[in-house]
Amino acid sequence: YSPFDGSIARFSSRGPTNFNTIKPDVIAPGVNILSGSVGLIDKSDGTPDRYSAISGTSMATPHISGLVAHMSEAHRTLLGKELTLMEIKEMMTQLGIEKNNTIGWGIMDWPLYQRWLNTQYGVS
Repeated sequence: YSPFDGSIARFSSRGPTNFNTIKPDVIAPGVNILSGSVGLIDKSDGTPDRYSAISGTSMATPHISGLVAHMSEAHRTLLGKELTLMEIKEMMTQLGIEKNNTIGWGIMDWPLYQRWLNTQYGVS
């Protein structure tokens, strides 16, 4: 989705699957994300540009991976235990959104984790 206007990207995968499973599971920022570049794009002064705006799952996936790593570390630090896959699923279902074939359970982000942590464990 676009973090700028909240729209779902036209290239975003949608469900249902061939087995009638609802997809996606969650959505993450993946449109016009500023990313490192190999310098193939020249600026007006002729020097290589080190950043470019990229769109796609290749931008959304690192967002989710980094978020889960950050959540796992916070979980260990605050609660002294590992964050489980079951807890991540539980956290997503507490959004109050009925899972659908456009946004899944919704946007997975840090504020969602903070709300869930407070609700489940009284930690803010």
